[in-house]
Amino acid sequence: MIDNTTVYTPGALAQHVLSIDDRYAILQPELAASIVDDIASYLRSPHMYLSFDVFDTLLLRNHQSELRRFFEVSALVSAHINQRVHSSITPHDALIARLTANRLSYRLSPMVDGCREGNINEIYRLLLTQCQIPAHAELIAECVDIELAYEITQLTVNQPLFDLMHRHRAQGGHAIYVSDMYLSKAHIDRLFVGLGVDVRVFTHGYSSADTILSKRSGKIWSWLCAQLGAQMSDFVHVGDSLVSDYQSPRAHGISAVHIPIPLQMRRDIMADHGALVQELESVNIPVQSWMSTPHW
Repeated sequence: MIDNTTVYTPGALAQHVLSIDDRYAILQPELAASIVDDIASYLRSPHMYLSFDVFDTLLLRNHQSELRRFFEVSALVSAHINQRVHSSITPHDALIARLTANRLSYRLSPMVDGCREGNINEIYRLLLTQCQIPAHAELIAECVDIELAYEITQLTVNQPLFDLMHRHRAQGGHAIYVSDMYLSKAHIDRLFVGLGVDVRVFTHGYSSADTILSKRSGKIWSWLCAQLGAQMSDFVHVGDSLVSDYQSPRAHGISAVHIPIPLQMRRDIMADHGALVQELESVNIPVQSWMSTPHW
């Protein structure tokens, strides 16, 4: 269980990362070396599992809000659908359908040990159905391809962490990723490959889109140990989310390193979210009904 009564006080490294203006500053040699050294200090054995979050950890996002990403993807997807089936879906129509599909996909997913998770294929099936377009597998796959191609243009590889992984693997260690995400492992691997990452550096990769079990719920950790024949003490997990990547693994006896999103980046994301909400509300789309404000 996560102890919600304890006030989180970031360590010196996390405090420094919180204070920088630009997320990409963690790629600069001095700060990157400090982060890598901090992670390496938990590796008591060369055979331990280095576990990483994916988005905003191994793959860094820019200062756009999630809502902005959904809107831009919706514009690309609606244009493709219109060309394919001669429909007239607007980007606004596609955005509303996307936000609704996100929630429906989560609610309709099978429950595993109290957990649910959305799935990108189901999201696009639901989006097409709402737009009264036959949800053929081929068209769903094309929509997913568009989203993945878009994501590749928005993400930056955190190379210092991959360099650490390669060194750890060379010493006989294990490297895995664990993501709470509606993209499956196969989709995440495609993002890595599209960004020039050799996915053979990972001994395993896991996404809640496949497992349903999540980091945030804490249910994934014992499942991982059973899958890998490992103990909680064999892992060091690294990520940006206070709850999912730090408090959750620590509550289960896993060492964790928190690399938070800088406060300035959070302010930029909030400002971008608010500006787009205002823009959408000006054309009578109350987007707040479908999507909550960003939180960390």
